Amino acid sequence: MKKSDTAREVTDDFGNVVKEFYDAENKIWRNIKEADIGHIEDAVSWWNKTGRNYGAKSNEVREWMLDSKNYVYEYYKTNRKSWSSIIRRILTPLKIRINMSSKELNAEVQEIIDVYTVNARECFKNKDFDGFVKWQLEKWNTIPNPKEDWEESFRVAKVLITFYSKHNKNFEEANRWLLQLAFLDEKQQQHPGELSFMKGKVFFEENNYLEALNFFRNAYNESEGHCYGSGDDVYFDFYRNPEKYIKK
Repeated sequence: MKKSDTAREVTDDFGNVVKEFYDAENKIWRNIKEADIGHIEDAVSWWNKTGRNYGAKSNEVREWMLDSKNYVYEYYKTNRKSWSSIIRRILTPLKIRINMSSKELNAEVQEIIDVYTVNARECFKNKDFDGFVKWQLEKWNTIPNPKEDWEESFRVAKVLITFYSKHNKNFEEANRWLLQLAFLDEKQQQHPGELSFMKGKVFFEENNYLEALNFFRNAYNESEGHCYGSGDDVYFDFYRNPEKYIKK
């Protein structure tokens, strides 16, 4: 495993790719050069010491921390619409340190969650969708109560909404998890545009394009355009070109 770059190299390299990060405390986007280097130094130092990023929101964040230059440039060159995704992956530690309305799990619980994540991914790859849901629910049940205290809860709810709406077409379950996400979002208040975006996805998959467009517009405005990440190309195309989907 390759160690991550120094904090200064991380910031400088990142500044060449994207220019903004989300200041959750003041709820505005700032230029990357205004980032508090101390937060990034802490994250890099912790990673180099333990081989694990304590503030990682996903396996993709930890993957990036293994080789920041390679991840940024090789990934971004083929995903140029993924600004928000890149921002979230690279500056996750910074955002968590600024806004503690939700927390990351302790290392022992996170390791269990990571195993379940890998199991769920393998099930999905093998089209074992019952197994995929089983492992996602195992993750949910492993998260301590109250669920709204933990960032992982928000992630699990989003994954299940996407699965039930896009792949399983079980809109009753999708909307049940959408209600759960709305509760988490109200309590955590650190995911601008995400709830509107997920509502838009459900309406889109139901072919309710007018409602979907309203929510996608709200999501774009609430997140200043950063809600669209990798894997969202069809939704972004719909947002940009609704006439292709809405028949008069």
